[in-house]
Amino acid sequence: IFEGSKLHDKTLWTMLSRKGSPWWDDISTPEQVESRSDIITNSWNATIDYLETKFGPNISDWQWRNTMSIMHPHPLGKVAPLDKLFNVGPYEARGGNRTINNLMFKITEDDFTSRWGPSTRRIIDFGNIDNNLGINPTGQSGVVLDKHYGDQAEMHSKGQFRRQYMNKADVKNVQEGLIVFSPED
Repeated sequence: IFEGSKLHDKTLWTMLSRKGSPWWDDISTPEQVESRSDIITNSWNATIDYLETKFGPNISDWQWRNTMSIMHPHPLGKVAPLDKLFNVGPYEARGGNRTINNLMFKITEDDFTSRWGPSTRRIIDFGNIDNNLGINPTGQSGVVLDKHYGDQAEMHSKGQFRRQYMNKADVKNVQEGLIVFSPED
C-alpha cells in the first residue's frame, strides 16, 4: 500500500534526513540493527545484482528501453484469452513515473509495464491553428473490432504524433463516416 500511494513521495526525503530513524533497520535481520548507510549500501548492491541478473554483466546493456513497456488494458482483458482480443500492447516505451512522458507503473513489479498514463497528447500551434498535432494512446475507436481500435498505440509509444484537423473542410476531406444523433419526437 505504501509504495502504491503518494505517501512515499512525501516521506522519503524526511526519512533520508533522519540518520537514526528506526525505519532504517531491516526487520528481517533481528540479530542486527542496520544504519541508514547500511540500508543504502545494501539497496545499491541489490540493485546491481538485479540489473546483472536481468540484463547481464555488460553495463552498456542496461538500457531502460529494454525493460519499460506500455500496455493499454481493457476491463474485459483481465482474463485470458480475452486479453489477446481486448488489451492493446505491449509496446516498447520510453517514460516513467517521474518524467514528462508520464507512464505510470508499479515499482514493486519486475516487468515495469505501464498500465496508465496520459489520455492524450496535444501540440497546439496558436499561430496556425491548422498546424496542430496530437495522438491518443490507443486510437479513435472504443470498439474492439473496429480498425481504429488500437491504431495509434504504436505511434504513441514512440512519441509520434498525427495531424489534428481543426477546420470543417479538412475534417470533411478525411472523414470515413458520419454519425448523427437526433432526439425522437
